[in-house]
Amino acid sequence: MTRSEYRQLPRITAKVPIEVEVTRPGKLRGQKELCTSENVSAAGIRFVTRYPLAVGTYVRMLFMMPQEVSRWAARPYQFTGKVLRVEPIGGSEEQFSVAVMLTALADTPANRPPRASAPQGRYDKPALCA
Repeated sequence: MTRSEYRQLPRITAKVPIEVEVTRPGKLRGQKELCTSENVSAAGIRFVTRYPLAVGTYVRMLFMMPQEVSRWAARPYQFTGKVLRVEPIGGSEEQFSVAVMLTALADTPANRPPRASAPQGRYDKPALCA
């Protein structure tokens, strides 16, 4: 069985800018970098970074979730995730392809749906309430 057969959710090839911050553990904790995704799904994301993140590292990511994945209008979301795989790109030790499983959607204003605003204007009381 191939790796792609294990996938339960479709991946979308998308070059999306991602702000990544290492949250724990290890010596890279607190490091931030602006990266680019290779692909995105509702369960995970793969991106390119210059940091050799260790498997098991937790990261915080802020990125624009594509509409094809979320089924809602594209807007920024903040997630936390756990690094599952790290592979050097082209055999170099300067760039790495990192696969992250999304573990939580952060409770931030960026993740809350926009509030419906009340229509502007004057309202008369309904006849039954007069």
